[in-house]
Amino acid sequence: MTETELKLRFSSSEESALLEQLRLAGATAVKTEHLAAVYFDTPDLRLRHNDVAVRVRKEADTWVQTVKGKGALESGGVHHREEVNIPVEGPELDRTKLPVVGPLASVFDDRELRDCLAPVVETDVTRRVWTFDSPKGASVEVAVDCGKVRAAGKSRSLHEVEFELLRGEAGELFALATALSDTVTLELERRNKVEQGYALIDPVGVEPVFAALPELDEGMSAEDALRAILTCCLDHFHGNRESVLAGQEEGVHQMRVGIRRLRSCLNVYRQLIPRDVAQPVADETRWLNEALGPVRDLDVFIESIGEVCAAFVDRTGLTRTRNLCREERERRQQELDARLSNVRYHRMVLSMAEWIQNKGWNRDLDAERRAALREPVSRHARRVLARLYKRMIRDGQNFETLTVEEKHALRIRVKRLRYGLQFFNGLYPKASTRPMARALGQLQDDLGVLNDMYVAKALLDGLGVKSGAARALLDGWYGARAAGQEVHAAIAWNHFIEASVPWKRRQR
Repeated sequence: MTETELKLRFSSSEESALLEQLRLAGATAVKTEHLAAVYFDTPDLRLRHNDVAVRVRKEADTWVQTVKGKGALESGGVHHREEVNIPVEGPELDRTKLPVVGPLASVFDDRELRDCLAPVVETDVTRRVWTFDSPKGASVEVAVDCGKVRAAGKSRSLHEVEFELLRGEAGELFALATALSDTVTLELERRNKVEQGYALIDPVGVEPVFAALPELDEGMSAEDALRAILTCCLDHFHGNRESVLAGQEEGVHQMRVGIRRLRSCLNVYRQLIPRDVAQPVADETRWLNEALGPVRDLDVFIESIGEVCAAFVDRTGLTRTRNLCREERERRQQELDARLSNVRYHRMVLSMAEWIQNKGWNRDLDAERRAALREPVSRHARRVLARLYKRMIRDGQNFETLTVEEKHALRIRVKRLRYGLQFFNGLYPKASTRPMARALGQLQDDLGVLNDMYVAKALLDGLGVKSGAARALLDGWYGARAAGQEVHAAIAWNHFIEASVPWKRRQR
């Protein structure tokens, strides 16, 4: 069978408040049970690497052996998982009842793997089960789990709530979760229990999350493609939260890129979803970017000062300026951390996920736009990419004579076309998109470097470094570098002009 579930975590201090809010929302308490489970894997964790979990758990007076596939992660944490449940005699793994047919069977074809499965993770939780019937006819089971996860001689506390769809639309999971989050701080939990146990075995640390391309096909509607694209954008920026809180520069960069991609997606669909409909989403990302942008700008600037320091022997003033920037960066990081830990951030992510899952834009659209969203995405992509391409060609005329402001405006056009091509990349043969994608990437990088130089000057002014030897040296270094960068950007522009236009090949 396939499970559809949404998992969130909460603070141990808010357990009572969560249970009270469930009661006030109209949920019915069903039972309270103790669940002790053991997860099995090979010594080299081959099941983990195959995104498969094998568990034996006692449920009431029955032992149940479960095999789960990772399945698909949809917008904002909704999981669709393949799951096989079979009663067994006791707490030991019954290898004869591992899947031999279906999508999970191929993992267990290896007899050596089956023979060396052994306990690796244990969970011990108290589960309070509730049921909730929504006004729209959906039925949701709510499981509030509190307890421990143990592995490798270590343990961590566990406080999470799972919403499992029994009947109806998956969007109803969000409707209930959002209502509860008015009072209780609920954070999306991307990891299941065994993955939290694996983190105790192999604490690899936090890694930045990079953009994923949506899986689109020509038969998909423009609206379904929109959901897939927005899902990737939301998972991209929210997936970097832990990396940003860990102070990783790349995490900051990727979160900022994720927000830009999300805003670009809304722009790509603006003829179907007007600005006023998408404005609440855009406003919330702006609130986050107010704290995120300065940290990223300072990271780039500090790196540039490091390059200048490496080129000059007398760098006392440069070192002083760099230290000043690092202090400012630390202050800005604290402001960013505060926003990422604020209840507003968690509400924002959950609300966006609900908006995507429930196609919230449909509530405010006229019949004509709703009909357009049902059209094949290939038609919409061709129109959008042609429009973005035409405007970019227009704004880039006489490239070498463009002013600083005009190059900045062109850089925004470049990003929109580049992200748009990435969003719809799956609709075209890879060979046909590669030349333009490469040219756009290089042009965005070159124009971005020029923009970083002008941002750096504004940062120096803001920090009070308006004169002196260090300022003169930095201004001179940026000026010399800008001249060379202008040449690189002009070459990249010519490569873009010469690149083939992939969507024109798809016309019928």
